[in-house]
Amino acid sequence: MDDDDDIPDLVDTSESIIDDRKVPLTIITGFLGSGKSTLLQNIAAQGSRRIAVILNEFGDSIDVEKSLAVQDGDQTYEEWLELGNGCLCCSVKDTGVAAIESLMEKKGKFDYILLETTGLADPCPIASMFWLDDALSSSIYLDGIVTVVDSGNILTQLKEDETAELQVSVADRIIVNKTDCASNLHEIQSSLSSINSVAPQFPSQYGKIDVSAILDLQAYSDVPELPDQLSKESDPHRHFSTTMITFSPLLAFDDSDLSFAALRLFLDAVSWKLAPFADSKMQIHRLKGLLVAKDGSQKAIQGVRETYDIIEPVTPSTSITGCKIVLIGKFLDVELLNSAFSTIMSL
Repeated sequence: MDDDDDIPDLVDTSESIIDDRKVPLTIITGFLGSGKSTLLQNIAAQGSRRIAVILNEFGDSIDVEKSLAVQDGDQTYEEWLELGNGCLCCSVKDTGVAAIESLMEKKGKFDYILLETTGLADPCPIASMFWLDDALSSSIYLDGIVTVVDSGNILTQLKEDETAELQVSVADRIIVNKTDCASNLHEIQSSLSSINSVAPQFPSQYGKIDVSAILDLQAYSDVPELPDQLSKESDPHRHFSTTMITFSPLLAFDDSDLSFAALRLFLDAVSWKLAPFADSKMQIHRLKGLLVAKDGSQKAIQGVRETYDIIEPVTPSTSITGCKIVLIGKFLDVELLNSAFSTIMSL
């Protein structure tokens, strides 16, 4: 039996949460058979918190009900959520929001949400919905995207199906699962790094991993973890890759600083495919950045597809010396990105 067929629905509990606390949500994605459900079962078994699990699987009918189950001691609470079309990312946005709002009414019974996508899902629309939707902002926040890969099959999947590349490209953490089935772990990790150079990788067998490595990341609300230099791993056969632009500290974070205003113009252009990117094949799937001003104040940049935001970091970096922007996507034209950045910043 494929390990994605097992449904992880019962979670050990410990302490209650404060009623007005926002509930973090982590998206668990990965190609078919990667071991997402086994990972969820192992997270539940560690029993450090109350966790609600949403499963998105294709069913036999157009309208497929999805279950939410939370265990509190000897009591199991269950609710059926109508997400429509059998897959949340394929659903009308309002339907997904309504389902989560319904789930939020039971917030006192859990303090974390794990959303498992289908193996063929593009996680970006789901991430955008939970990250930006005002209807959810008072009770939920997107903590991060965790991508699970099957060591025994991931290299073939990366060659044959673009969805596998996409799921790796948007990950904040990558679980390299089933390492007992692979003798070429270094090759696998190098190939993953050629797509996404900034997501930490965690080798795993049977989905076993310390939950502290993949939960409570604040990947969309805090300073992103950006290296001083990107991995030099590259694969000419990959359509997806990572690039980084570095530059000196800004004078200030308002439009009185022409450099900050110009930076926003660049981010608008690259995110929305405005000139000079209008005719480019580039697709930006994930955008991260860390900005610092002359007075030491900091801003973080977070973006998914055409949407980005410049935010106040929850925990400012203590080692930042300059500004960095990381772009992860498909058909990245590094020469065009660098030349456009230089041109726009000199306006």
